[in-house]
Amino acid sequence: MDGWTENDIELYNYSQKVEMKNKHNFSKNKYKVSPPDERRYNGRTYASKAEMEYAKELYMLKKGGEILEFIEKPRLWLGVPENVYVPDFFIVPNFPESLNDTKYPYFVDVKGMMTVRFKQIIKLWRSYGTLDLHIIKKKGSRFVTSDIISAESHKASSSVET
Repeated sequence: MDGWTENDIELYNYSQKVEMKNKHNFSKNKYKVSPPDERRYNGRTYASKAEMEYAKELYMLKKGGEILEFIEKPRLWLGVPENVYVPDFFIVPNFPESLNDTKYPYFVDVKGMMTVRFKQIIKLWRSYGTLDLHIIKKKGSRFVTSDIISAESHKASSSVET
């Protein structure tokens, strides 16, 4: 930096700050996902902090006997091999100890934001899903089931005509 004026140094420093700010802004996720080290638990990095916190709850529920088992990231085909869907969890409740009185296993997707792709998945689920899909959202410090998507085939087999 020999021969630089104070003005040259100020301009250089300013350009470096702007460049760093731009790099930082471009690396942000459009869904405001936390950095990976804030989404890591039990050796796994989750897609979101909410999903990680829900997994922690599932580990506690399993330890407490409220659920028999859960599987993280099961891979499913919805109709054809091209329609691959990976819900966040598959849960096997320990009925009648289950808190939500669910007798049957079900799938869970923890959602922060509803995407166009997920809306397509819901339509496919209604046609090809075999068990309920629970959509879970975080409200404050707790999780709530915002929707339960039942498969049409599941509804048809359980409905009673009057």
